[in-house]
Amino acid sequence: METSALDGIRVIECSFHLNGPFAGRLLAELGAEVIKVEPPEGEPNRHNSTTIKGESTFFMNYNANKKFITLNLKSTRGKEIFLDLIKNSDVFLDNFRPGVMDRLGLGYEVQKKYNPSLIYASSTGFGYTGPYTNDAAYDTTIQAMSGMMDLTGFPGDPPIRAAPAIMDISAGTYTALSILAALHYRDMTGNGQRIDIAMFDVAVNYMIGLYSQMQVGNVVKQGNAIPVLAPYNVYRTKDGWVVIVIGDDDKWKHFLEKIGESDYLEDKRLMHLPERTKNSGIVDKIISSWSIKNTSEYAVNLVVECGGAACKVRKLEELPDDPQVRARNMIVDTVHPIVGNFRTIGSALKMSETPGRVVTPGLPLGYNNIEIYRKILNLSENQISDLRKSGVI
Repeated sequence: METSALDGIRVIECSFHLNGPFAGRLLAELGAEVIKVEPPEGEPNRHNSTTIKGESTFFMNYNANKKFITLNLKSTRGKEIFLDLIKNSDVFLDNFRPGVMDRLGLGYEVQKKYNPSLIYASSTGFGYTGPYTNDAAYDTTIQAMSGMMDLTGFPGDPPIRAAPAIMDISAGTYTALSILAALHYRDMTGNGQRIDIAMFDVAVNYMIGLYSQMQVGNVVKQGNAIPVLAPYNVYRTKDGWVVIVIGDDDKWKHFLEKIGESDYLEDKRLMHLPERTKNSGIVDKIISSWSIKNTSEYAVNLVVECGGAACKVRKLEELPDDPQVRARNMIVDTVHPIVGNFRTIGSALKMSETPGRVVTPGLPLGYNNIEIYRKILNLSENQISDLRKSGVI
């Protein structure tokens, strides 16, 4: 059996929707035993509208590689079982609003009494401090509050959010990164610690480049362009759209020659990058007049031949057939006990000795109840059956 980076690390995950589950998935890709604890009715993402044979595609994708148990944390017996699991684990992960676990009597102060070396990680909207701490947060509200939406889109248009749930994914990634750092610290000192990741903090981090522009009074809604490079935009072709970026002066001159626009070679407005960025409207007009007469493939190949960067603006459904995606196993085949064959996103964690792996999709509710309760807590099948009948699991 291949060794994984986090072999021997057990994570108890109480999270739902996107950011917490994504953090747990990253740890599971690296080989941690991530045990997702759900109420007997399941977490909300199991019940959304994106289903195949009644199983949520969101859930199956976001919860790959994990094990799944049910447990009623509001019941006395459920709390006892939960704390027994914590005694035998390395990490607790949740994304409930601050105070939820404390009100259940299962917060950090309680958990660390049962396991002093525990790493307790929370990924919430605004963190455990500050005036917004109890506010509800969604990916789109975090994008809006950080200034991200205000600067996305074109001048004069309404604010636009990024289509992917970038702040959920990013907060989950920051959480997983912090857990890895905490595990290393524990290896050095034996001490566990509390991790408090806020989606809003991560969004503020994401604004670092635009914040830098703001400091010199140069931040505007940019559309597909940026104020420090030209050409850097999206251009229409005969059969679609392409992105074209050319930063180097010599490559720009080569490009002008190749498209038959040598008259602009001595145009002082376009000869050097600082001037080109000030006159990006002229640059865009030159390229647009050329690109609309050509196919996307031709336009991309010519720009690349000149040393620039270019690509087609692709539809999502084209992604699985991309040769780079296939070469790096970024979409993998798994098997779900109800759905059957299920293709999910692969692991981006490429390492020579301990790469991330995606083996299973998110599995049915309570799928690992017997395995986990017998292996960790030594409960008999009759005891597990009694817990199920009494609504504890």
